[in-house]
Amino acid sequence: MNCLEFRRNKLADPQTASADVIAHARTCSVCAEFAQQLEMMEQRLRTTVNTQVPPNLADRVLLTHRLKQGQPRRGMFAIAATLFMGVCAALLYSLLLRENVANASIAHVLEEPTALEEAQTVPVQDIMAAFAQSGARLTGTLGAVTHLTRCKVPGGYGEHFVVQTSLGKVTLILMPDHSLAARVIGHEAGLNAVVVPAGRGSYAVVTDSMQKTLE
Repeated sequence: MNCLEFRRNKLADPQTASADVIAHARTCSVCAEFAQQLEMMEQRLRTTVNTQVPPNLADRVLLTHRLKQGQPRRGMFAIAATLFMGVCAALLYSLLLRENVANASIAHVLEEPTALEEAQTVPVQDIMAAFAQSGARLTGTLGAVTHLTRCKVPGGYGEHFVVQTSLGKVTLILMPDHSLAARVIGHEAGLNAVVVPAGRGSYAVVTDSMQKTLE
């Protein structure tokens, strides 16, 4: 079982304890930490859902507020529980989105296989305009760009580059509306991706080897 399969299994069923899942968690500290975070989130949700409400609490709270203010309000406990559930849901969604963005970048590359086959050279002015469109600025040498399109990416729209380097072709995807707190790495279908926080949003580098990706 690889990391992608492990996380798919845990997201589908956080309580799963299959032999493959247990064996992978013992050998991969990153996935073990992911499973621990997911279990903590599940536990918080279960605690909130199972909390017993004192009998007639809502009626007593509403009566008190009617006497003091002349209008009913929802019980503070119910409001607090609702807010907590919302925070937990938001944190879980954030965790899933952070986990999936690297593999989403790989999927984007796989959906446009002809982009890697193009051999034309994109004009420098088009490259600079694409960076500016994403709120970025090119300060060094990018290399020969053989493909450039504006695409649907996590968070909205961004720029999809294919760059010819000394190590081979590399895909660069600018995602100006998708922010991250830390870099994320993904592996799928023989491709590797790293998504890195930027001044505005983030960007992904996708290659066929981890050495190229990290360089």
